[in-house]
Amino acid sequence: MKSKGSSFVTIAEAHSEVESIKLKMLLDRTGIPYFVRGDQLHSVMGDIYGATAFGPRQFVVPERYQQQVEEMLQELFEVTVELPSHCPACGTRTQPDRLECPECGLYLG
Repeated sequence: MKSKGSSFVTIAEAHSEVESIKLKMLLDRTGIPYFVRGDQLHSVMGDIYGATAFGPRQFVVPERYQQQVEEMLQELFEVTVELPSHCPACGTRTQPDRLECPECGLYLG
């Protein structure tokens, strides 16, 4: 008889202790089971050396929760930027898809 196992997927990486704590808090609130690949190495080696030597911590969840977690992360980290319609430096009308003024090159974001 073949046992039914779960497949696991990496849904996020944390490059620092602060990022790791934020992701742990989010996942703990949802109740979704997860584990952190590389967490013990970072704890022993320290944040800077651990990240340099072993790479970022990887947050892993069962595959069946992948879409749910990705949607929550997308919503959490969604950034909307409202750009001005006219450049504050030269008054030129700005383009909605550009982060700099077409006339003077001022960064608008």
